[in-house]
Amino acid sequence: VTAALMSEAAIRPATPADAEALSALGTSTFLDTFVHGFGIPYPADELANDPETSFGVAATREHLFNPAQQWWIAERDGQALAFAQVGPNALPHPEADSRHAELKRLYV
Repeated sequence: VTAALMSEAAIRPATPADAEALSALGTSTFLDTFVHGFGIPYPADELANDPETSFGVAATREHLFNPAQQWWIAERDGQALAFAQVGPNALPHPEADSRHAELKRLYV
């Protein structure tokens, strides 16, 4: 077993300095899962614009500055492995209200 395999991942709150890593991980995970994995036929114009809108560095940094959202990043040896994003509840559920939080993304 190599030393790299034995090192543990660390989970910490994400900061705006993590925007580039979160953007890259979000984009690749979204495309790998939903487009290539599940084969969801997203229209080409949405794929051209949506990853940048949803996962672009500027959009990610803006989300990180939003006090209503919380982000955590898991990394090993400085490499982003996963992230979680929590924000205000927007689920259409009869028992959900504005005091509740929602797990918006959990990307690994």
